[in-house]
Amino acid sequence: MALYLILNQTLAVLDCLSRLEDIAGAFQYSATFRLVRALAHLANDVEVVAGTAGARRLQAIYREASCLWLSSAGGQAIDFDTVFLIMRLAKGCRFARCMRSTARYNWREDSAALAQLETIRTAKAALGLSSRDLTPRDFRDPELLLLDHAGIHELLPGSDAEQQYENLRVAFDDYLARRTAAEGIGSLRTRWPTLDPWTSPDLVTIRDVQAAIDARTVVVDYYQGEARDHRPMLYALCISSDDVALFGTPIGDLPTEEVAIGESGMRVPLPPLSRLARAVRTGVNSLPGFSRVVSRGGEEALQAGRQVMFGALTSFLAAARAGGRDHLCIVPHRAIHFMPAHLLGPVNAGLGTEWTVTYLPVVELVVAHLDGAATTTDRPRDTAVGLDFKDGAHPDLPMLQRAPASACEVANLLDGKALINAEATEANVLDALPPSRRFHLFTHGQQCVYAAAFHALYLHPDVKAGRDGVLEAYQLLPLGLHGVDVLTLSACESALGRFDIGDNVMGLPGCLLFAGVKTIIGTLWPVSAPVAQSFFCTFYYREIRDQESKLTAFGRAQRAAHDAFPEYRDWGAFYYVGRW
Repeated sequence: MALYLILNQTLAVLDCLSRLEDIAGAFQYSATFRLVRALAHLANDVEVVAGTAGARRLQAIYREASCLWLSSAGGQAIDFDTVFLIMRLAKGCRFARCMRSTARYNWREDSAALAQLETIRTAKAALGLSSRDLTPRDFRDPELLLLDHAGIHELLPGSDAEQQYENLRVAFDDYLARRTAAEGIGSLRTRWPTLDPWTSPDLVTIRDVQAAIDARTVVVDYYQGEARDHRPMLYALCISSDDVALFGTPIGDLPTEEVAIGESGMRVPLPPLSRLARAVRTGVNSLPGFSRVVSRGGEEALQAGRQVMFGALTSFLAAARAGGRDHLCIVPHRAIHFMPAHLLGPVNAGLGTEWTVTYLPVVELVVAHLDGAATTTDRPRDTAVGLDFKDGAHPDLPMLQRAPASACEVANLLDGKALINAEATEANVLDALPPSRRFHLFTHGQQCVYAAAFHALYLHPDVKAGRDGVLEAYQLLPLGLHGVDVLTLSACESALGRFDIGDNVMGLPGCLLFAGVKTIIGTLWPVSAPVAQSFFCTFYYREIRDQESKLTAFGRAQRAAHDAFPEYRDWGAFYYVGRW
């Protein structure tokens, strides 16, 4: 297969993968894991050459391998190192490997990318689209973010000018992913002479993670695989500095459904955990009712989610908590990325009352050598940005009355600079980001479900410079942001990422992390301005004035928000992604 990859023979590569899937499905322990270990050297090349189709075949092989993780009696059947290796390949492998590379793709130096972007701009101008007309009409339900990324591209037939414009953005999104991967892993033709397919690939190990985490932390690494009977199984690999355990929870009995999308009435299957995550999110965001902090539907969904995600882990986590550990770092998979795990459990006794809960898109981020580049040598400064949209620069966006005052308050706490309204142009924000250690943004954002490279933040237009005030995720990729320790996002849809078929993080969070930002603190859904202002001012006060760690300051700010705004949809929206 390596020869076909070198020759860019896509169909031959896909045929090889189909045959390898048959081998993996034969339940031959030795053959399956020798196969996976050999594939580890070529997995990213498969995605570069064969794209989404190749990634789907790889994921099918990994699911087949997961059938062998537990015995028919439920006991562990294989070693932790093999489980961990397969998880690393199945979850964000391309993203993690590219972050480890010192070679970075710069679309500004790629004539093909620039030509595609010019075509997209021309198509948008011809359609007369405004700044808010960036999401196709069939994807305007925000909870459709919970759907698997796979399949969304095929839902755009290109039957009219608007869908043709959308397909142009899909093509650029795919091109960007492939070029980033190709630059990050290098040429297989160059690597092949020294590549030994039977040796362990250069991936992070369990021992690397255990050496990197502190004595207060437990990492829970999830994977949606299969049991020996091929029924869906949710695996959880729990890692502390001195212990490792694997748990499996059958999820085949969870209900599934098909959902209708937008005006066309197209129906898409909603997998069990996607359905559960959607129930939790909609239940938490529903009106709670008189003297309640969460709706009855939300309460039921939170209890169900706790049982599915943490029921099998109860004893392990209880022992860890009794041993003094108080930080739970969750590495999600698929729809779990959108699950507010810190809220799961009984009302006012959820997971977040026992633990400070954070999230990582890939577990490799805890390992120090993934920094990829040296921290900036410029004198660090802190910046806060706030736009109220009162001046009509983006007339179709609602006003954010408190944004300027909130940004000024944060800037005062940071003893930094505030960029307010007309000062907050794309050029000024992009100039202020790299030398900042802390960066706070209070503005509107908008998802692009089908092409995450166009996940956008709204800033002030700069007519003289020809900038429309829409900062899109791909623009962040060439920036060197390794000096940014924490970036906070205080607006709707600005911090909720997307994930592709290989579980690689996409959108604004992915581009920010890829560019070097260590920690992102944002919201899982829109929150009111008073709640956001209170939370972020408390966080920065704790971190700066009380000199607490980011993790401790986040936990205290979350508890303070709970006390001041007890409804789950308010205090429960805040989440922490990245290193601590």
